[in-house]
Amino acid sequence: MSEWTGPAAPANINHHLNSLAREIREHASEDLWHSLTALHHQYASDRSISARTQSLAAHCASRLAGLASQQRAVDKAVFWRRNALAFDPMSAERIIALAGTLISANEVAEAWAILSSLLGRNLSSQDSERLQSTLGRCAQAGAKLARARRDECEELTWRQRMIRLCPESHEHWSELARTFLRLRRLTDSWHAFNHAAKLVPPGNQRPLHLRRGIAQTAALLAEHLEYGAGPEAIEAADWNQAAQWRNEALRLDPSSLFWWRSYVRDLLCSKCFHEAGVAMAAAPTPEIAEDLRELFGRAPEILTAQTQGPSIYRSEAARYLVRGIPVIPALGKVAIPREWEELHDRLPTEEEHRRWTQISGANILLVLGRKSDVSVVDIDTDDPELIAIIRSLLPNSPWQRIGRRGMALAYRWSNIPKQSYRLGDTHKPLLDLLTSSAKILLPPSLHPSTGQPYRANTDLLDVVDDLPEIPQDFPARLLAALQAKGHDVRMAEPVRATPLACSVIGNDIPSVFF
Repeated sequence: MSEWTGPAAPANINHHLNSLAREIREHASEDLWHSLTALHHQYASDRSISARTQSLAAHCASRLAGLASQQRAVDKAVFWRRNALAFDPMSAERIIALAGTLISANEVAEAWAILSSLLGRNLSSQDSERLQSTLGRCAQAGAKLARARRDECEELTWRQRMIRLCPESHEHWSELARTFLRLRRLTDSWHAFNHAAKLVPPGNQRPLHLRRGIAQTAALLAEHLEYGAGPEAIEAADWNQAAQWRNEALRLDPSSLFWWRSYVRDLLCSKCFHEAGVAMAAAPTPEIAEDLRELFGRAPEILTAQTQGPSIYRSEAARYLVRGIPVIPALGKVAIPREWEELHDRLPTEEEHRRWTQISGANILLVLGRKSDVSVVDIDTDDPELIAIIRSLLPNSPWQRIGRRGMALAYRWSNIPKQSYRLGDTHKPLLDLLTSSAKILLPPSLHPSTGQPYRANTDLLDVVDDLPEIPQDFPARLLAALQAKGHDVRMAEPVRATPLACSVIGNDIPSVFF
């Protein structure tokens, strides 16, 4: 390496600087860097020499940064990029290079800040292309890091920056839509997905992930309408709008059994009975068609006839209310009034009852809880062995109601939490322990799938004061007894509603028309 000691004539130092430039090209080193920085300070008063040493020092630092990057020494590369920029602070090329290295070091916020300083400057076409490319890389890296930290709000910021950089990219719009989806900003997600779809080149099929994203968003918009308003009730949701979103989801992804179940259910709840029958007939596979027949039976035609007939609620409700037991009208098994859960603790007002009696063809539901002082064990299987095990763990109930399958047994109200049990991975229903915020159809209501009236061994009002209590340890003993007999029994997760949407676990939907 060339040595340099003390001041010299300009011709000599220029010769030496030429020698240093050759050495930088052949093999940059930290010793070269230190020599150049020393010369720069030594000849700071000489503009010509100072400018030359400044340029060479920046070039040497850039070469050292490149070598550090090759060795994957990212922190060291950042150090040398900063030194290069310190000696050449107006260079767009060096600013972009430092930002690129900062991105590799996951310092995306700083990278974005220094790249943004170049926006609006008069850059060469080459630097302008590099800037746009590095901004895009920075936004992608920022979104990826935010996603890893599960910081959806920060991820959204990066995705929106990416859209501003590449507004014609359907891939970036899809990523933005998915971020909105994770934030439960469903309407924004819907619009972003559909904008992405419009950007797919004409003649090209929409990518599968895009079609599925649109379908999933439509399904979540439906769930928001179905469950987001609170307790399930005819008056609590826009079932018709929910059915339209379900239909959109199925148009894009017709393979989901759960979506088909929900679509038919929504049509029935919106009293579009004919359309529900058409939907059941349009099931895309024999398996889905059979499942819908098993689940809903003849509900479209049965409900059509029932809602045009007399109200069971109107003929039966008064004798329960006079005994202080809250009852409400129902469409099939679905409560009609939005506020039905309040009747856990109170009777309906005269105005509420008068309005409900005007509803034609309504079934009658008993609201379980503190006010009625009734709980119910609803056994939802015809398997005699399972029924025998369950009943052996319970005191004998004087009231037994028979419906489509199994039986419902009445007990004195218990503060045991409401819970449901299913059989293994099949999600077949086994038992519902109905306590607070629950309801059950009373005879002579008609089962919406079969059209047959529910029957009981006696009038509930004759035995309501004699109901025994459910043992507090019944749930634990039930699981132990069934598992001891080799049955895979699991407690079912409930539907969880949120202000924006809800998440449904597995393929269960509330027992609306079962």
